Amino acid sequence: MRSPSNEERVAVQHFWPQPLRISWIILLALLGALIPFTSEMIFRGILEGESGVVSGSLGALAILISGLIGTTGKVAAHRNLSPRIREATAQAQGRGVVVPSVTLRHAWLIFMLAGAAVYGLAASLLWHVVGNDTLIANSRDPDVGATVLGILGAGAVVMLVLLTPFLSWSQVILIPEGIRRIHRPRVPIFSKGYDTSIPWDSIDRVEPDVMSRGYSRNMPIINLHHNLEISDRPHYDGDGRLTLLLNDLVAEPNTLLALIEDVHANPERRHLLATPEARLLLTPPPLRERWAAAKRLKREAGEAERSST
Repeated sequence: MRSPSNEERVAVQHFWPQPLRISWIILLALLGALIPFTSEMIFRGILEGESGVVSGSLGALAILISGLIGTTGKVAAHRNLSPRIREATAQAQGRGVVVPSVTLRHAWLIFMLAGAAVYGLAASLLWHVVGNDTLIANSRDPDVGATVLGILGAGAVVMLVLLTPFLSWSQVILIPEGIRRIHRPRVPIFSKGYDTSIPWDSIDRVEPDVMSRGYSRNMPIINLHHNLEISDRPHYDGDGRLTLLLNDLVAEPNTLLALIEDVHANPERRHLLATPEARLLLTPPPLRERWAAAKRLKREAGEAERSST
């Protein structure tokens, strides 16, 4: 499979910067340093036959690993072209490229809440039932500490239950004729799914933006303003507007935006979507380039603010 030529490649503008934050690096180091300590507690609990200590330590380890995964995703998101982006060959409208959903987008949060639930409830039960304060971090009043941890553990269970209805997956398919978005709930009993297709010529405007949903803030989205009547749609769409939630997709947001804008504005280039190497058009810029672009944009914004005052 050949790579796209320079003429076929799409110039990527960094509408949603991806900065490298020192705080994330420090957090990564801290989480990584705590994992061996927690692992030692697990082995010590196994050797001493303390099942409660083992359970609580496993919960703490789940919290640390989940935090490590989530922070790593912030530092090095979309490091390379996802191997899950593939050629679409079974579309009734023709060949294209499939951008699937992020499989583990909510996994780190689910594991973290599950770990918090196990740790909090185990620590509380260990103290209140057998008087073991191993999992209560040097508390001056173990009774209060155990009660607080029990409440936090129960709260984590409640949050897990409340999170379930919002779990969903999305898929975007780009073909020479248009764009198709599929949205399905992971637990179908809570909500319905949607399958929407829009021809390129029916799209009036491609608008990058951000939105907040649940615990996500400034989530990158692409609004496709169109001239069709679509009554069956999810709540985040609007009249004459189809919204792509980019955090749900494995493609790097700026690269996907650049490709959509390019084929929308240049009909003569839409045939590239039907080629076997179309997925390579979604190859993101190197991480160093994205970090440098974020730093440059921040500096330019600061200079513009100072010049206006």
